[in-house]
Amino acid sequence: MMKRTCNACKALSEDSFYGFRCSLGFPIEIVSYKNVIISAKPKIQCPKPLTLKEYYKIQE
Repeated sequence: MMKRTCNACKALSEDSFYGFRCSLGFPIEIVSYKNVIISAKPKIQCPKPLTLKEYYKIQE
């Protein structure tokens, strides 16, 4: 099932240039309102790790 947003994802990190980026390498789309970055959402199916344990397991 496709995730709607990247909220609470441990792989999502703030980037000073792009706003957000996925540290697992999945493409994301930046959601903004009047040039203010609100959140991000995945462009393709991703695992969306919600805990650090899941995040480290996916990285291996």
